[in-house]
Amino acid sequence: MECKKQIILKKDFHTLTSILQTTPGVYIYKNAEDRILYVGKAINIKRRVLQYFHASAHMEYKTHVLMMHVSSIEIIHTVSEFDALLLEAKLIHTYAPKYNILAKDDKSPLYIRIRNNTSVPKIEFVRLRQCARDTDVYGPFQSSKTARDLMRSIRTVIPFCTAKKWTGHACIYFQIGLCHPCPSVFMKLHDPSEQKRSLKEYSQNIHRIRLILSGKSERVKKQFYNRMIDDAKQHHFEDAAKMRDRINALERLHTKRYDPAAYMYKVQDIASELDEETKQMTSLLSQYDRRITSIHRIECYDISHLSGSHTVGSMVVAIDGVPDTGLYKRFRIRTSLNDDSASMKEMLLRRLTHREWTYPDLIIVDGGKNQIGSALHALTHVHINIPVIGIAKWDERIIIPSGHTFLTLKLSMDNSVLKIIRRIRDEAHRFANAYRKILLRKSFPSGLPPDISS
Repeated sequence: MECKKQIILKKDFHTLTSILQTTPGVYIYKNAEDRILYVGKAINIKRRVLQYFHASAHMEYKTHVLMMHVSSIEIIHTVSEFDALLLEAKLIHTYAPKYNILAKDDKSPLYIRIRNNTSVPKIEFVRLRQCARDTDVYGPFQSSKTARDLMRSIRTVIPFCTAKKWTGHACIYFQIGLCHPCPSVFMKLHDPSEQKRSLKEYSQNIHRIRLILSGKSERVKKQFYNRMIDDAKQHHFEDAAKMRDRINALERLHTKRYDPAAYMYKVQDIASELDEETKQMTSLLSQYDRRITSIHRIECYDISHLSGSHTVGSMVVAIDGVPDTGLYKRFRIRTSLNDDSASMKEMLLRRLTHREWTYPDLIIVDGGKNQIGSALHALTHVHINIPVIGIAKWDERIIIPSGHTFLTLKLSMDNSVLKIIRRIRDEAHRFANAYRKILLRKSFPSGLPPDISS
């Protein structure tokens, strides 16, 4: 967890606008005795702290009292909101600040506990009274939803089990990659060596989750990267691809927002940021495709399936960088169910026949050359001329068709153009997965439990 500190004294509060930075982080309010009064996090420190000083007329009484006692502000800037979330929880747990009311209320704060005193390490959610003397806890988190959303996100990177009983049969989450290896299976094995091997692998997963919750995601990412390189050298390309997907999922975890207050900011401020991102995208892509002169409507496409079954496609739409959910479309693939490229072509052909749907200025496909080629074939088939780019799953490279070949752009992870492309791609991925899971639930007579959406 990379971070840097900034101390602001009361005599400088009148210059906060120029002092504060627009980065994710944690803000710590202290009194004249340098005692911590309150700890909070934000995806934009500048906006959040200024709210305390510019909204005094609408401030709750307890917040008004808090601000009367604040003599200094310590800012810890973090790389991502994910880091800020974990750091906020750690600071509240360590210092129990007076005005962090949630941390004082046994009914509100939720902790994540990892137990090692069982035959298989176990992850569970507990309240303060259940873990007061337990050192293997992480939190408190501002709400149970935040804690549960956090673990759902981590579970897409590192699978773990939530089953309460072991039956000898793999749980349903094993089938969708959220529980592997499954304790329900390996704890019932008769072969001690195989059971020991699986338990070791599962315990390593739990250890990595500990590292992530401790703010050491980079260490986990390095482990995945080294494993990916080793698998590739040994020509175990399928295993290498799985490690690559875990690395990408870990990257996405650090771009996920956990802060509802982000939507309280002025709409014009958000619109201005999105407009600047779109302009930068237009400027960059126009260098490689002269047809791109302005980007107003973007459509992004993704294919999702479960081992070749329940194959679906999604189309998400962003207008000036803002997702327009009313224009989203989903497709149940009818042919070529186990061929992503053919499925992509089928989806694009079906979409392009709907001329009543406004055509986009840019098409983004989740995938590399094969998926781009399928999209281009569909466009050629219906004689429509729209620029297409792809974002490769291997290492987040931007793929741009150029004549009979392809150009590859490797942008830094903090590049605004890559951010907007990844954000739209992730939304297409989410929408496709959501539809596939709906179909999966319907295929089970009694349906699937709510946690299947993890």
